This record gives sequence, structure tokens and C-alpha cells, in this order.
Amino acid sequence: MGNQLRELVTIDHPAAGIASGCCFGIVGIVPTRRRYRHAPLAYVIFQVVHPSSAPVGRGDEEALKRALRSYVPLASREVLSQLEITGQLNGAVGPQTRVRNDEQLRFTSRDKRTSVIFAPNAVTLETTRYETWEELRELATAALEARMGIAPVDGVERVGLRYLDEVRVPDVSAPGWGEWINPQLAAPALAPDVLRPHQQQSVVQYTTDSPEVVVALRYGAVDGPSAVQGSPLLVTAPPASGPFFLIDTDASWTPAEVPPLDPASVLEKADDLHNYVKELFEASLTDRLRQEVLDAP
Repeated sequence: MGNQLRELVTIDHPAAGIASGCCFGIVGIVPTRRRYRHAPLAYVIFQVVHPSSAPVGRGDEEALKRALRSYVPLASREVLSQLEITGQLNGAVGPQTRVRNDEQLRFTSRDKRTSVIFAPNAVTLETTRYETWEELRELATAALEARMGIAPVDGVERVGLRYLDEVRVPDVSAPGWGEWINPQLAAPALAPDVLRPHQQQSVVQYTTDSPEVVVALRYGAVDGPSAVQGSPLLVTAPPASGPFFLIDTDASWTPAEVPPLDPASVLEKADDLHNYVKELFEASLTDRLRQEVLDAP
């Protein structure tokens, strides 16, 4: 996979950094579906950003571990380094840079495929073993209730949910993606006799009924290794390098004010975000893909 596409799918805050885009009319009424037999989902991240607080202390760490031990019993501490650029007014001094080191607390499942991270400014869940939204929601509820019950923060600034799907067609070395993915997403066949799309990357930002909700879709044809890079989570049996179609759905809610972090209210917002990304994902597929690949025996 080329460096440009790696940059496109770098794992970061959900729905962050999308400045502009347009809207494809691919989203309609999509019926609720059961989980696919061969789901293409590679990685999920759910994040609640809150006002900065002190790192979790050792005493609170033990309490959090007890609260989450049935889900993610393995505790570790990490140092997250971030580059900050500062300067003085009136141009008296040029931009100054410094590295800020923040400590965060990570709880990981025994199979090393799911984590809950408590950072000074966020609670983050990430997994490479996603089964259902209900299971992830249960873990999110436990994590937020533990945080607010043991080391409470001052409010919620943002809620984000992001899914990375990698669609592969078995035994097809050069898929014509317009046959498997919604044709509006496939690269145009401008000179099909002499040119075949090799790498494609696009980003679309969608508006919703709420100005506080942003939905984004990153997508493209890829020929290379998995797009999931930069995560410490284990990916069992990673697929061989080859062609796949990336569907990266991303939704976030950023309130105009900073309301109290009430776990039940946050999860209600998360349900809305999940509905958006699920509908966008389903609208990106074709019936042929569902029948011959995702639901194949």
C-alpha cells in the first residue's frame, strides 16, 4: 500500500480533521441486518473526549481494574508523546516547539484484541475483535461508569465512532470493484482497455439534521497490506497483501457547550452515530457482495 493511502487511514480520533467534502446520494433506508458470516470489519474505535484532567493515579487504577476485570483485566501504562507548536503575539518570537508527554492507562483483554484507554483528555475503546454493537456498547457503558464513579471528569466535549472495513473478494486477483461495491464509490473506468485502477483514495463529509453531528466516509481501492497500522492490538491471521476495498466510516458528535458526562446520555448519542455509520456501510455494498462473499457458506 502506498504511503499516501497509509496517511489517509492513519488511526486517530474518530471524525477528526475532515475540512471539506461533498455528498454522494448513496444513503437511503437500509434494513437492519444480522452480522455477516464473513464480516470485513478490521478495526473499531469509540472515543469520548473530555476536558483535560490529571492522569489516573495508582489508587484509582486499582479501582478501575476491579470494575473492568471481567472485560479487560490486563493493565499497563503508556507515555503518549505529542508535538506542540507555540509562539508569542505580534511576531516577536517565531514558532516554538516542544514535546508534551502524557501518561495514559490501558486495560487490555486476555486475547490482546480489545482495549480501554484512560488518557488525560479521553476515554477510548478499540478492538480488532468486533462481534456486535451491543457488546461494544456494554463495554463502553462499563468504562464510562467506572471513570465517572472512580475518577470523574468535568464533562464531554466530543463523542466519536469509527469502523474500518476491508472488503476482499476471494480468488479474484483484480476485482472490478463496480461489481462488488456501490458503483458511485468505484474508480471511473476512463480507459479500461489500457488502464486498470491500482490505488484510489477519496474522502467525503456528510451533513446531517444536526449541526453538531459530522459523518465522514473514507474509501478506495487498495493493493497491499491491511490498512490497520499503528495499533498495539493483535490482529489474528492478518490477510495476505493484495487487493481490497477500504470502507472507513466515521461519525462524531461535538456539542456546542460542554455538558456533564452522563454515561447513559453519551451512549444514546453513540447509538445515533452507530445508526449513521451502519447505514452508510450497508449503502456502500452490492447484493452480489452480500450473497457471494459476506454471506457465502
